[in-house]
Amino acid sequence: MAHDNGAQVVIIGSGGAALRAALAAADGGAGVLVLTKGRLGEAGVTALSCSDRMAFHATLEHTEPGGPDAWRYHAEDIYRIGGGVSDAGLARLLAQGAAEAFHFLDRLGVPFAKRPDGLADQFVTDGSRYARACYTGPFTANHIHEALRKEFRRRGLAILENVMAVDLALDASGRAAGVHLADGRTIPAGAVILATGGAGQAYEVNVFPEGMTGDGCAMAYRAGAELVNLEFIQIGLSSVRTKLACSGSMMRAWPRLAT
Repeated sequence: MAHDNGAQVVIIGSGGAALRAALAAADGGAGVLVLTKGRLGEAGVTALSCSDRMAFHATLEHTEPGGPDAWRYHAEDIYRIGGGVSDAGLARLLAQGAAEAFHFLDRLGVPFAKRPDGLADQFVTDGSRYARACYTGPFTANHIHEALRKEFRRRGLAILENVMAVDLALDASGRAAGVHLADGRTIPAGAVILATGGAGQAYEVNVFPEGMTGDGCAMAYRAGAELVNLEFIQIGLSSVRTKLACSGSMMRAWPRLAT
């Protein structure tokens, strides 16, 4: 469904974070409008990226070491692997909410690999101490996006495709009140969520999909927002020819790297 008259919540971007935010806002009773500079399902990292072994990390009820506080090990690993410079509070929120997020995606039909007892299969990766990586295979992110996309469309939520947001519209008090588009239109909004992804295309050599140019960060900065953790971008072994990213599992094999 197309719509350009604004909404209570306008979301810029159409990846996994944007679609999940749209569903959550709709669950809360808000009118939602998603703006994307590509076509839904044909642009962005979640819809297009793949790896030799891609995963969704979550501390589930059966995840080692078990117990109600097992998520704390997950939070500690996130903070430790980030070199101790990431936001510890955000690490805790991610670890605590990961199980709920997994079960939401599982209910939407993401084909996560399961053990014979029906529980999610998990493996150890990315420096974690315990097996938390849930997966479908190389296309885990694509499957997650597909499930979110189907639910988004099933609910008939509003979206404008092939539009470029260039700046946030601010009211007299400096609060976001809408979005200015490249075609000259302004979309009014009660709230704006930036879910535009990172700036992988800022690097001359990269395997990020086209369009990952950090537009959301630039808009937020021009609107007066304080930006943090801009250096936190995924960098690792990748194949430029195939656009394939190598997983943490491959790095755990301690490959010999040559330049």
